[in-house]
This record gives sequence, structure tokens and C-alpha cells, in this order.
Amino acid sequence: MDQKERSERSERSNGREELQLLERIRSRDARAMDLLLTQLQPSVYRFGLKMCRNDADAEDILQETLLAVSRGVDGFRGDSSLLTWAFTIARSFCIKKRRKSKFAPKQLESLHDSSNQNIQQIALAVDDHEAPDEKLALRQLERVLDSTLADLDVKYREVFVLRDIEGLSADEVSRVLGITVQAVKSRLHRARDMVRLRMNPLLPESLLAETNLVPCLDIVKRYSQFLEGEITGTLCDSMQKHVQECPGCRNACDSLKHVLAVCKDSAQRHNSVPVLVQERVKKALSGLK
Repeated sequence: MDQKERSERSERSNGREELQLLERIRSRDARAMDLLLTQLQPSVYRFGLKMCRNDADAEDILQETLLAVSRGVDGFRGDSSLLTWAFTIARSFCIKKRRKSKFAPKQLESLHDSSNQNIQQIALAVDDHEAPDEKLALRQLERVLDSTLADLDVKYREVFVLRDIEGLSADEVSRVLGITVQAVKSRLHRARDMVRLRMNPLLPESLLAETNLVPCLDIVKRYSQFLEGEITGTLCDSMQKHVQECPGCRNACDSLKHVLAVCKDSAQRHNSVPVLVQERVKKALSGLK
């Protein structure tokens, strides 16, 4: 069984489980509703943190989103997954937060104007007394990732967060954002390159072919297109052959591959909501019962 077939089978299984959960919720099964909200919490909270960059705002986003899900689940038509629907709701609250915030920046700093010195300062913010092991290196990269995402224009940040951190498909992201799949992929390729450039100075040298090498092609975009299934067949074989023979292009692809691995690992490591936040949200939700 190939990866595509496994993915399709997993999606069908998840779809059946969602339908069963919805049936229980609509029959007023309180445990089913609690299960749904518990499943949604970590993803919605992470999204709020990445998009609003403020703990209090992220908590508000989580609470308002779960309240909206609780009130609207009976009318949910099933045009998307429950998680995709929840992200759509969360995004609308994020937009309202940004419009109301008097602290919202008028203009975001360009990633290409950021100095490597700022990157190193973020990395060194970790306790100097800790041993320089893999966990420390990962914490450094996560901090740089958060800083990088904060500097991204919102239209690039939300695509990157939903696709590469939360793991939604391009089609699901397009549903959340209300744009075409083509527009999602175009923004995603750009966002991936910007994040990679910012994080590249901190990647372990052992992961790269050589340091300080410049790719001879727009290989990062092409590799990103390959990941999204836009490059196949003869062109894919040609690209892979070139990457094997060109250290600079191989270096660029390896760095993007590792950045995306950091994103995935970060989501897995932060797959819970602080206890106090859970208690506050639970109290707010109890008012619906």
C-alpha cells in the first residue's frame, strides 16, 4: 500500500468517526460534545498563539471558538471536517482581534531586513547553563520559528501555520481562508522560503551538504511544489538528479526539509492547553448546559 492510498484510507476512517461523533452530539450525548471540544482545543489554541502572538488573545480565541462550535454544531452541514470548520471560526475571531487591537503594527518588518544578529540573540536567550544537546537545539529553533512567524505578513503566516504546523491539506486551507487552492500553494511556497532563509543560520551543519552555498536554481520553490504534488514524472526525476549533483541546491532542499520537520515536531510537543486555560474555558462552556 503506497502513501497516497494510506492517506486516503485514513481520511475515510476519520470521516466515518466524525459522522458517528456528530450523530451522538445531535442526540444530545454530552460526552460526545466534551470529546469533540477536547479534540479541538490544542489545535485552536496553537493557531490563536501563532496568529495573535498573545497568550490572553489566544485564550479568548479558544474560548469563543469552542462556544461557537457548541452553539452551531447542530447546523454543521459537513462540507468540511470539524477541525477545518473550527479553524474557519477561529480565524474570524483572530481577524476581529487584529482590527480592535490598538497595538497592531502598521507595517510588518521584512524578513530579508532582519539581521543574523537578531536571530542569534533569540537563540542565546535559552539558559546558558544548559547542556548543548538536541533538546536545547530544538528549543532554539522553535524560538526562531516563533519569531519568524511573527514577522511574516498575515496572509503568509496563516497559510504556513495551517499547512505546515497544523497539517491541513491545501484544499482544507483554501476552505478556511476562502481562497483558491492555487492561491494557497502560491503563498505557501513563498512563506516556506522566507521561513527557511530566516532559520537556516541555526540549522546543524551536519544536516547540510555544505555551509554558505547558494542554490543555482529556484530549487526551494520547486521542492515546495514537489511536496504539494505539483511536480511529477520526468520533471521530478530531473529535479532529483540535479539536487543530487549540486551541493548548493541540495543544501537548500535539506534546510527546508529540516525546517518543516521542526514545525511538525513543535506541534506534537505542544499538543496540550495550559491547565488554567482549560479550566477557564470549561467554566465558560458550562454556562451553555
